[in-house]
Amino acid sequence: MRLRWPLMGRLPRLQRSLSGRVVGTLLITFVLVWLVLLWRDWQSYHRDTSRLGPLQDAAQALVAALPDDAPGAVLVTRSSEQQYNALRQRAQAQNGGLPLGDIILVLSRVADGRELYASAGWRGQTVQAQTEPAMEVAVGPTVHWSVQAQDARWRMRFLEPVVHAPTALRMFANNLVAPMLVALPLVLLPLWWAVRRGLRPLRTLVARVAARRADDFTPLQLD
Repeated sequence: MRLRWPLMGRLPRLQRSLSGRVVGTLLITFVLVWLVLLWRDWQSYHRDTSRLGPLQDAAQALVAALPDDAPGAVLVTRSSEQQYNALRQRAQAQNGGLPLGDIILVLSRVADGRELYASAGWRGQTVQAQTEPAMEVAVGPTVHWSVQAQDARWRMRFLEPVVHAPTALRMFANNLVAPMLVALPLVLLPLWWAVRRGLRPLRTLVARVAARRADDFTPLQLD
């Protein structure tokens, strides 16, 4: 015996058109594409942060760009720090105020190990020495990725606050929203027009059948 709820027979059934089904399927497809792209960005981010290759490259490029004189090297280091942090603040604003923190640069001379410049966040802190090419260290209450690069003249320690997984995923998701919203109407509108045009004979048939009397069985004139 089948049990029936008292109101089940009174609920109207939703009539979904073929166009609506196509559009709905396309929207689901866009969500799946968004998730795949998000997963791809996360995998790339996880791979980069496990090796800290981009951070190491940035530190090495900065050391190579330093002039030979100490005042000039300090000036370039300070200017680079300000530029990096300005870009991070801009990225933070574009991602809804997600906390990214400021980078820390520490410049020293290779010949005698003398420290020539250190960012404000470094001063007064006791930080673990750089014992590996890439590592995580605590600078005060904040954990940083830390790399070190040098040439014959200068040694640069480059520290960037660790971006935790939830923050990184929110950033990637926000960055994908705009391209997906731009692509959606460019795909949806032509598809909707094609479906509407393709179903025109069916709509004509429906209209002619609906206009006939119940006892009219003459053949329909329809291509």
